[in-house]
Amino acid sequence: MLHGLRIRSIARAGWVCTLVLGLGLAACSFAEVDRPKIPVTITGDAKLVDAYKVSPWDYKSLDLSGSIGALGVGTMGKYVASGDMLSFTGRTFIRTTDPKAGIQVIELSKEQPFRSPFSVSIYAKDFVFPRVYRLNATEPKLLYSVLEQLATESKGPVAVLGWVDMPEVDGTALKRAPLADAELGADKNNYAETLQVHDAHVVFFAVVVPPMKLPSKAAIALTETAFGTLPEKGAAPTTLIHVHAALVQEAAPINYETSPLIIEKMHEVTVKDILQIEGASSIQKGSLLVYRMNSPYPNKYEMLSK
Repeated sequence: MLHGLRIRSIARAGWVCTLVLGLGLAACSFAEVDRPKIPVTITGDAKLVDAYKVSPWDYKSLDLSGSIGALGVGTMGKYVASGDMLSFTGRTFIRTTDPKAGIQVIELSKEQPFRSPFSVSIYAKDFVFPRVYRLNATEPKLLYSVLEQLATESKGPVAVLGWVDMPEVDGTALKRAPLADAELGADKNNYAETLQVHDAHVVFFAVVVPPMKLPSKAAIALTETAFGTLPEKGAAPTTLIHVHAALVQEAAPINYETSPLIIEKMHEVTVKDILQIEGASSIQKGSLLVYRMNSPYPNKYEMLSK
């Protein structure tokens, strides 16, 4: 099963103030400064991938050139056994398993289209300066707790592009994507594997939807399509979090650099593997670029024409 698509419910506690102080920002400062919202593009349906019931006609061609970040599943060309997909700052990676070579991470050339049964992405119609949330904590913090705080402060769905140092990385990765018009089998170990890494350098792209009394169009679309769920009547509100990440060679920058400089340096990182990060993972240092998300568009071309 595609574990990264399951709902995460994070309890709220008295850690909020200490969390914000540890990250070097006042709680009010994040909420007071509004940043422009950027449209989110959703392709396909996570429920089909989660159930391994993807048909050949469920695959759509994607071109992520010009994107800020994207996550999902992908396959292209001869790499028919492809799995997890991650894109950041226009760089797109697909994880594939070759019978002879084993696990490989393929970086697509710029503007090279590929096929996907599910993806979530944001594009830069005009350059949007995100809020930069810097972290240089003395003790590790739960990644999901930090992401929930960012979405709560923003009062709506956010996409977060991060470059961080992580003491603990707990996650799963697809060995291959479902490519047939049938269930691929009940044994998830044939298609996904558990990954645990210590003291890793990580670039990630996350989508976070906080509980909202009046959900926005973006929140509704992400909840129903990207997380494949509908809240039950009377159920307690939950925060939905989905994170795709790249294990990279380079350490996260901890200086007070601007978002353009951070993005520029991301173009040079060396990606070793990609995976979906689970809730037990922790972070300690790095920078998080936070984008507020607006109503979704079916594809980037319609969005860019507006």
